Amino acid sequence: MSKNIYIVAVLFLGIIHLSYGQLVDDIPRYNKENYAVTARSAGMGGAFGALGGDLSSILINPAGIAVFQSSEFSSTIGLFNNTKANTNYGGQHSEMDDSYVNIPNFGFVSVIPNSIGSSSLVNFNWGITYNRTQDFQRISTAELGNTTSSRTQAYATEASRHNLGLDDVRFYDDQNGYSVNPYYGRAPVNSVLAFQGYLMYEEEKDGNPIDGVWYSVHPKNGTVRQEVTRITDGSINNYSISLGGNINHKLYFGLSVDLKDYTYNEERRHKEFGHNTNIHYFDHREYTSTDAFGYGLNLGIIYRPVPFLRVGAAIHTPTYYNVNEKYSASMSSVVDYDGVERRVDNESSPTYEADFKVQTPMRYDISLALILGKALILSGDYEYQDYGSSRFNVDGNNVENFDFTQTNKDISAIYEGVHALRLGIEGRIQRHYYLRTGAQYYSSPFKAYVPGLTTSNGEPQIASNDSHYVLSGGLGYRNKNFFIDVAYTYDYQDNNYYQYVEQFENFYMESPKTQTDWTKHTLLVSLGVKF
Repeated sequence: MSKNIYIVAVLFLGIIHLSYGQLVDDIPRYNKENYAVTARSAGMGGAFGALGGDLSSILINPAGIAVFQSSEFSSTIGLFNNTKANTNYGGQHSEMDDSYVNIPNFGFVSVIPNSIGSSSLVNFNWGITYNRTQDFQRISTAELGNTTSSRTQAYATEASRHNLGLDDVRFYDDQNGYSVNPYYGRAPVNSVLAFQGYLMYEEEKDGNPIDGVWYSVHPKNGTVRQEVTRITDGSINNYSISLGGNINHKLYFGLSVDLKDYTYNEERRHKEFGHNTNIHYFDHREYTSTDAFGYGLNLGIIYRPVPFLRVGAAIHTPTYYNVNEKYSASMSSVVDYDGVERRVDNESSPTYEADFKVQTPMRYDISLALILGKALILSGDYEYQDYGSSRFNVDGNNVENFDFTQTNKDISAIYEGVHALRLGIEGRIQRHYYLRTGAQYYSSPFKAYVPGLTTSNGEPQIASNDSHYVLSGGLGYRNKNFFIDVAYTYDYQDNNYYQYVEQFENFYMESPKTQTDWTKHTLLVSLGVKF
């Protein structure tokens, strides 16, 4: 039973932190990347695996570098990025949005014609590209007048499930006079903060506390006003070194080495204001900072059996990340405790730090493109990646790291393969002018249900409903030496989760369900020169 609770708690952004804050729900962030980073590719839905000849195509199929017939330098600017979160928490709606400017792409490709006339190798190309394949800049908020539960009940239930005693959560001097700091003991950070903030207490019998049995100060008939805010930023920056060759304009092959810089910062804040309860106010804040460096290798081919048809295939090795993560939390509260108003202005945990490794799954791409003269291009890509085979591993240089055996089993139980489909059309409307449109679809990485777990009403526990699709359109001007492309994309994604979930013995509690619909509007402009 405890395993199931661990799974659902981490999956639904619950209150358990593993290995100083590392959660199983980090997996999609390491795996999901956007390869439509140029305006031309974005306008065509990122369907460039069989087309090549565009800097973004190298991310999908490294053979795309061999399609270039002239050397090129280009860059893309994200002139407008607006992300909006529309959240429904227990039936109450709230909205939050954020806007920013970025540079998602720039790079250089060199084309070296083969000077040996008898060789079938037409040209050999190499290139260096930078691509921002993920932006984590988001903000969301959820509010609710909750008559069914308080997060303080989750704190108390967690403490009971860990069978914590008073000495596990309080500061004291032991028999030898040494000061004991509970933040370095076996108690979860949130349990210590909840006790220090007077949000939970031990059951007593005949005036004596009973270790391992904890209760919230929130009465069963009380109402709390909950405000939950989540702020994130960071990115995945991909630096690619690519090589490729063109054999008789029939077979294109390529290889690329990816170096990835991953940063992610998150502030999660849960506030409650009481009504008919002992809780006047509390503010629980959690901070996570992650920095990682990764590397991987990609191989691909594009075959042109007839002039109007191209078929592509690529295989991407796992990305191997070396990760450093830091986590800390704090609590402020005003509570009626034992008939006395207690105030805690800022109780803070230490900053915990851990080094570990993350291995993403293999990725497979197959592509097809029809090139109907100079008038029309139809292109499609299919991609598969099994999120359930992602793995955390111990860093050999850090002997205090967590054993991730159970974590990896939970990843296999929660996640499944993700299918991605990208479609694009480009039409030439005049000699140098082009019109584009496209679409992308990504299946949910979560299995339909968490195995063996039911909700409080006996229904199977839905893991997540993580629909994701992108619609796009664009324009372009191209001549022999210069091009400019403009694209607009509309990105939609939704997910369901619970703010807190806990169970101990026969007691099960969860927050109302939260559903967040994410929309993102992006305007990209690419400029390039050919020589």
